[in-house]
Amino acid sequence: MEIAILGNDEFVTGFRLSGVKNIITAEGKELSKKIEEVIDQQKIGILVMEHLDFSQLNNNVKKKLDRTVTPVVVTLSKDAKTSDLRELVKKSIGIDLWK
Repeated sequence: MEIAILGNDEFVTGFRLSGVKNIITAEGKELSKKIEEVIDQQKIGILVMEHLDFSQLNNNVKKKLDRTVTPVVVTLSKDAKTSDLRELVKKSIGIDLWK
């Protein structure tokens, strides 16, 4: 399973610079289409996206994500107190992928 980052250019830049290979750039209405593609790929285990983008998805896409086992969606917020992606992933899926 792989990690993918989905969002606008500003959001994905840091992940791209840190070496994440699965970068998907999308904004607005295009986000739902890209999420559908990620679900169909089934090689993506974790999808990281900005909380604001996730909250703006239509209910059908949110329900589809709720019903699928993978990918697990991890949302990040600029206002969040916790910025440790490792801890967010561990909390979401229950295991530490970096060990």
